[in-house]
Formats: sequence, structure tokens, C-alpha cells
Amino acid sequence: MSLRTRLLAALGVVAIVAFLAADVATYSALRSFLVQRVDQQLQQADAGLGHQGGGPGPGPVGSDHPYGDPEGGRNNALPGGFLEIRDPQDQVVGTSVPAVVGPYQTAVPRLPLHITGLQQSGEGEPVRYMTVPATTAGAPQFRVRVSERGGNQLILALPLSGVSGTLHRLFNIELAVTAGALVAALLLGWWLVHVGLRPLRRIEDTAEAITEGDLDRRVPGDGARTELGRLARVLNTMLTRIQDAFSQRDATEARLRRFVADASHELRTPVAAVAAYAELFERGARERPEDLARVMAGIRTETGRMGHLVDDLLLLARLDQGRPLQ
Repeated sequence: MSLRTRLLAALGVVAIVAFLAADVATYSALRSFLVQRVDQQLQQADAGLGHQGGGPGPGPVGSDHPYGDPEGGRNNALPGGFLEIRDPQDQVVGTSVPAVVGPYQTAVPRLPLHITGLQQSGEGEPVRYMTVPATTAGAPQFRVRVSERGGNQLILALPLSGVSGTLHRLFNIELAVTAGALVAALLLGWWLVHVGLRPLRRIEDTAEAITEGDLDRRVPGDGARTELGRLARVLNTMLTRIQDAFSQRDATEARLRRFVADASHELRTPVAAVAAYAELFERGARERPEDLARVMAGIRTETGRMGHLVDDLLLLARLDQGRPLQ
């Protein structure tokens, strides 16, 4: 996997996590806000019932208006809601089904047989809020408020259909926005990675040119105060030293070739002289003492000269091999 692919994959993972976290936070915050509004409606309905003629009174179970004269407005305190009164023995003494119109008009909350856990609130009475499912399959949940009135439990409930609808629309919006934002983030990330890796491509091009023999090439952008700029400076310094080393090697090889040529020329002269003296010796110089002495002296001189040249060559070989001089 290339560096660009890994960077884009990491960016995609981070973007997905960030978008999901934002979506979940938004969804949770909106749901909490909407549920609090429903709780406020239930509280206001409870307060409205408390101010109507001494509070709710028992009525026949299943009656549409168990709390009194409908003309008095008592049963209109919670439009579309569910009301129920239980005595201290958890027996239902009054109930009112919500007058809702729609596919779930017969849906009522599935309440526990015994409701406990009421806590003292700022309203001055024990209260408990909870969310329960409906008795009808597929119907929205209900938000329930349970309070105590004169030893009885007053249960008020409102369907969360509006909350569910709003949250469903929010989910669809978040899904579309997140998908679009993720695509935009990936495109922006691809462009940023493309621009960010451009110096690396220049380094790659420079390295390829150097491998082809162009030792004068240098990495551009070594003046930037970035990580890639520092890398370019280090590489250029290394390339300069490598080029200097190659230049020194070429100069050394040139000097060696000149030395070998000079040594060959210098060796040719004493060798030719020794050959001439040998020929002179064969032509009769050995029978003439003065010529023989001159021949032997010449041979000794030329062989000494060749010995010095051989010693110089041996010294050069030892220096080239890194062996210590004696």
C-alpha cells in the first residue's frame, strides 16, 4: 500500500469517526431537547389539572371524560394524551384514552403494574418521568409523567410521534450531509496529500537522474523550513559530497594513468640501454677490458634506475591497498 493510500485511508477513518461523533451528539442533544419539551407539556398539563376544581377525581373506568364535565375544560388539559389515576393499591380508578386521529388512534402506553421510584422535585411533589412502549405494535413510544395527588398516582402520557418524526428527518439530513462532507473531505485530503507529496516526487526524479549519471542534479526546495525542506538540504549535502568523492576518484585515476604512462616511458629507456649494453658485450666488448668495464657500469646504472622505478610502483600499490609503509 502506497503512502498516499495510507494517508487517505487514515484521513477517511478520522473523518468518519468525527462525523459520526458529531451526528450522534447532535441527535442525542436534539432528542433530549424534544423530550424535555414533552416533559414540560406534561408538567403544564398536570398543573392545569391541579387548578381545575380541586384536582382530578375518580370516574368510571374507560370513560372518555373521567375528570369531570368536559365543558369545564378539565379533560382538555392534555389534548391527544393519555390520563390514568391509580389508588394506593395500584388499582385503576379513572382513565382517558387519547383522542388522536391516525393509524395508532387506539394506542395507549404499556405501563408497569406497579410504578415506584418517584423522587421529590422542585414542583413540591414526588414525580417520575419515563419512556414506555405502546400497546400497539409499530406505534410510537410514550413519554410518561407519574405524580402523587392525595395518595393517588396521576399518570399523564404523550406519544413521541412528533419527536420520532423530527429525529427521523434529522437522521436523513445527517446521513446526506455526512456522506457529502465525507466525499468533500476525501477530495480535499487527496488534493492536500498530492500537494504535500510533490517534494517527494521531485526527490525521486532527482535520484533517477543521478542514477543515470547526472551528478550535477540537486533536489529543489531545500530552503523551505519544513521536514521535506530539511530532507532536501541533507540530500543535497550528501550529493555534493558524493560528487566531490567522484571528482577526487577521477582525478586520482587520471594521475595514476599519467604515472603509469610515465613509468612505462621511464622503464623503456633503461631496458633499451641494458639491451644495448648486452648487444655491445656480444660484439666483443668482453675481450676489451676498458669496454667491458664501461658496459658493466652502464648496466649497473640502468638496473639501479629500474630498481628505483620498481620501488615507486611498489609504494603506490601499497598506498592504494591501504597497507602500512615500511
